[in-house]
Amino acid sequence: MKKKENLKLLGNYSKHEIPFVESILESHDIPTLRKYPETGGYLDIYMGYNAFGIDVYVPVQKIEEARMILKSGEEKMKMNSRYKQKEDKSESKSIFTYFSFIMKGILIIFIILNIGFLFSSLFKFILKLLKM
Repeated sequence: MKKKENLKLLGNYSKHEIPFVESILESHDIPTLRKYPETGGYLDIYMGYNAFGIDVYVPVQKIEEARMILKSGEEKMKMNSRYKQKEDKSESKSIFTYFSFIMKGILIIFIILNIGFLFSSLFKFILKLLKM
């Protein structure tokens, strides 16, 4: 029985995410292999999209190193996002935030008016039926 040469590191990633992961791993001299589960390869060629995602495989000898590299990169991203969140809170709200609130208010008013119109029309219809 042949021993596995590659192990699955990540699964179900989009074709837009995979190049980032591959470049990080290959910059640390870890070769990667893409595999398309199910009919993913055919779907990607035929439709330009693959609903099954893409799996990334690395050599058995490098699997732990690859996991550590990706985990450390993930922690750095979390730290950067926390720092950005603190910056975002200190900034004033953009015009799009206010526009969003105004549009939600207009939508609520529109819905309330339509419900009122519906009930008044229903009430008039019932009155006509009662007069007959």
